[in-house]
Amino acid sequence: MESGRPSPLGGCSICCCRRNKILSQLRFRDGCSGTLTGGNASELTDGAAAIWGGSDVGLARLLDETPKARLLDYETSAVDAMTDGLLMAPAFAVPRLFQRNGIRFEDVQVWEIHEAFAAQVTFHIKAWTSQEFLNKAGVTADLGMFPRQRVNLQGGSLALGHPFGATGARIMSQITHFMAVPSVCLIALT
Repeated sequence: MESGRPSPLGGCSICCCRRNKILSQLRFRDGCSGTLTGGNASELTDGAAAIWGGSDVGLARLLDETPKARLLDYETSAVDAMTDGLLMAPAFAVPRLFQRNGIRFEDVQVWEIHEAFAAQVTFHIKAWTSQEFLNKAGVTADLGMFPRQRVNLQGGSLALGHPFGATGARIMSQITHFMAVPSVCLIALT
């Protein structure tokens, strides 16, 4: 627990255990087998979003109380889903980005990780804390311990929904407003 907020990835309460019993009874679609069900996949929701970008001069014209964010750097990555896993590109991109900028995991105050599926966030964190995986990603820097208690503090896609085609803008907008809190300055989005 950090800053009075419960850890979204740690601990288990009575309520959580009851829900797990219900979730374990959900069946897979069309007789398929596997681990993904309607209980651990984010709901597709309707949504529309836009993000406005501007120069320093343009941003200076906005009201002071308008939440703003600065993009420091980015990394793109693509993977073969058959060998590296579905939706695993961020697992490769984030450590490369951090190594290039000399950032360690604990330097980030808030992590906003898109969770199309519940296991996706857990697997990304497992990959980022595995030296074997980091070697595969070409990362040699010591990125430190991953702060699980700082992940999706306002709820991720499982809690808020996954507005298909607008998830990135939803995440960016949500975290930009969260950054308006004076003590928050470094955010990681995946």
